[in-house]
Amino acid sequence: MDWKDVAATAGKFAPLVGTLLGGPAGAAIGGLVAAALGTSNTPDAIKAAIATDPQAALKLAQWEGDNNVKLQGMVYAHADNLLAAVTSSIASDVEDRKSARDSSVAGGTAKRLFWLSLLLLAATLGTEIGVLFIGYPKTVDAIVVGRVLGLMDAVSMMVLAFWYGSSSSSERKTELIAAAPAVPAAA
Repeated sequence: MDWKDVAATAGKFAPLVGTLLGGPAGAAIGGLVAAALGTSNTPDAIKAAIATDPQAALKLAQWEGDNNVKLQGMVYAHADNLLAAVTSSIASDVEDRKSARDSSVAGGTAKRLFWLSLLLLAATLGTEIGVLFIGYPKTVDAIVVGRVLGLMDAVSMMVLAFWYGSSSSSERKTELIAAAPAVPAAA
């Protein structure tokens, strides 16, 4: 069991405590909660105390009320830290793309990179149109053709990401889609 499991239980009686236990400072807040409840500083002990002792939930709610201002400050500090981390990540992504473009301009390779990019995009588009309308030799396995076309697509995406940028929000969107539950098939 971890602190997030305790957060759900404690959050029913003390919402601020539940929020803090579920965050990265869960173990530190757990120590304060354990002291308030008179248990050992483990998720199991705290959850067991809340589940078995009806007074524990009241003690927890009372402790939250007595320390409300301090706990709200912790919640706000946590939110500020998350915002600062996201802002720093975005700034780092922007600086990375900017430095890649600036180095090609400063090194005098911008014109060559532009023409190389056009060549790669044209080769990809031409190959895919050729396979689509003309086909491919039957002596070549379809899996090999698919892999080559996939590689060319990846190169094209890298070229486009270099010139137009990619974003961490796109990466996050991909993670969310992968973690989403499957959509049932239409009947």
